[in-house]
Amino acid sequence: MKYLDEVFRKGVLGGYAHCSENVRISRLLVDQIGVFVDEMGIWSVKHLKYIIPLLSDILAAPFGTASPPLLLSAIRTVHVIILNDWPRLTACRAEILRGLTFCWCRIAEEDKQTEPLEEVKSALKDAYRLLRAAIKDEVDLTPEIEILVRSEEHVRELLEVEQISTGEKMG
Repeated sequence: MKYLDEVFRKGVLGGYAHCSENVRISRLLVDQIGVFVDEMGIWSVKHLKYIIPLLSDILAAPFGTASPPLLLSAIRTVHVIILNDWPRLTACRAEILRGLTFCWCRIAEEDKQTEPLEEVKSALKDAYRLLRAAIKDEVDLTPEIEILVRSEEHVRELLEVEQISTGEKMG
């Protein structure tokens, strides 16, 4: 495990720090983050403080919709993190939600909805459902989701909220 940690920190995270402006290299490295998290399993928890903000920044990037493959890689990696590190996700939930909701809003603001962006939207919904299921016994997301929907109507579909004010139904 010690060597995986070192390769992960110096190779993948270090490489991303130097090459994050190149979309193709970023996509490759984000995919590798998922591979390493999957290999390390729960032991990857110690890297969440670096990985989650990195992925959320990719998802929230203003011009992220220009590269749907990078967004999909980031979302797939979020899936892997949720599946492997779910016992520790309550502390990271806000940052994960930030990435998912910002990405959703950026797509909603796009003039044209292309097939790759529809695929991203579907993956975002899956990631949200997975996050919600992973932390449902630890945290009730309802208050946070209400705030998000009130501040940004676009996220209603992502967060599967039908009605906020009377008799709410949450995903």
